[in-house]
Amino acid sequence: MQIRAGNRQDETAIRALVSESLDLEGKDRDLRNIESSYFWFDGLCLVAEKDGEIIGFVAARPREQEEILELSRLAVAPSYMEQGVAAKLVDRVNFFAGNMDYEKIVAARSLAVERPLLLKLGFTDNLELPVKKKDG
Repeated sequence: MQIRAGNRQDETAIRALVSESLDLEGKDRDLRNIESSYFWFDGLCLVAEKDGEIIGFVAARPREQEEILELSRLAVAPSYMEQGVAAKLVDRVNFFAGNMDYEKIVAARSLAVERPLLLKLGFTDNLELPVKKKDG
């Protein structure tokens, strides 16, 4: 499995991971164009890929006027759940956050991930994840 930056060519596979009934004009409009929704705003969108198949993705962007990175999307293909894919994706977001001097990562209220999984991934009870600071 490799983790890499998502791009426009990945959007169809990313949308399929999220839901069969997306509202691309409303609550899911960030998935219409992931590059403009995340990268243009100093955020990130990463995909986990295995044998040419997108098996998971994560997206995050900064909150306005705060040193906080907000985790807005996290999804893993059902056949790859319980295999550490989500943990690897969140760990990579944490690495990014540390290198970009964010203080913490918070789960967005709209994040469609159950609380027990977030706690298992290292989030605190108030759904914050301390950022691992880079060395030096």
